[in-house]
Amino acid sequence: MLTLSLLLCFQLQAQPIDSLLALKNDSVKQGLLTDPPSVLSAYGMLPASNMLDTIIMYNIFNWVWNNWRWPKTWGFDSPITAMTATRLGLPEKATDLLMMPIKTNTCLTNGHNYEEDRL
Repeated sequence: MLTLSLLLCFQLQAQPIDSLLALKNDSVKQGLLTDPPSVLSAYGMLPASNMLDTIIMYNIFNWVWNNWRWPKTWGFDSPITAMTATRLGLPEKATDLLMMPIKTNTCLTNGHNYEEDRL
């Protein structure tokens, strides 16, 4: 996944995310910003570990929060991001995200989040 590569580059090379995105062409960048924000999954879903740098995760979270194409996300993206926000001590961001008025935050009668008409 592109976002996993972004996280690895960010952690290993300590380069700003903006400079990494500048290296990508526009179609890759657009795909990156609409794929699941999986860079947040490591901190939001896995047990706490001293292998994860909370300052880096906080910076990544803020960048994702401000730059992601939220209307293009999938239903599981909001909970993953909300769990990360909660772990980072940002419960208000978690609530804001879960209440964000986007189609993929719609909870259907079967308990699933809306993804797209074909699903």
